[in-house]
Amino acid sequence: MKRCPECRRDYYDDTLFYCLDDGNVLLEGPRSPDTPVRYLSDEPATAILSGHGVPPSGGSGSEPEAIATGFPADEPLNWTRTFWLAHDALGRAYEQQVDLNQALAEYQRARQLEQNVPEVLALVGRAYALLGRKAETQKVIEDLKGMSKQAYVPPYNFAKIYAGLEDKMKHSRI
Repeated sequence: MKRCPECRRDYYDDTLFYCLDDGNVLLEGPRSPDTPVRYLSDEPATAILSGHGVPPSGGSGSEPEAIATGFPADEPLNWTRTFWLAHDALGRAYEQQVDLNQALAEYQRARQLEQNVPEVLALVGRAYALLGRKAETQKVIEDLKGMSKQAYVPPYNFAKIYAGLEDKMKHSRI
């Protein structure tokens, strides 16, 4: 569990490093007993309704997965279809395994789902660069430059691409 020292908000997502309310660095530790538990979610509240995979009222209750998720136990919950961060993480994992084509596919899917995050576009560019696809890499760099005219794009995103191109002089000047 992590906590914001400023607003005292508790976070249960260990992948977060900064407070989503005020941007302060989150500290590790237990929540104080006087702080109510707040769950961060951009999803609407979930209601369990009768329907596909959910036993009707008075059912046996022997299908806990179906009751909890609304899907039958033999159907996996495929949340990666619409969650861009899942594809971002999968792409990074494939890149670490040096499966660059699969990494590129995941980064491109993340980009389709979230087009306003420069980090995602930079990862696509880095994958192109690592694959030696210089024309596509240059197009991504131009797209990032265009994006930087509308919103802040951290120089790290450009450096990541240039490092993939092994253009040491260029990314050292950013």
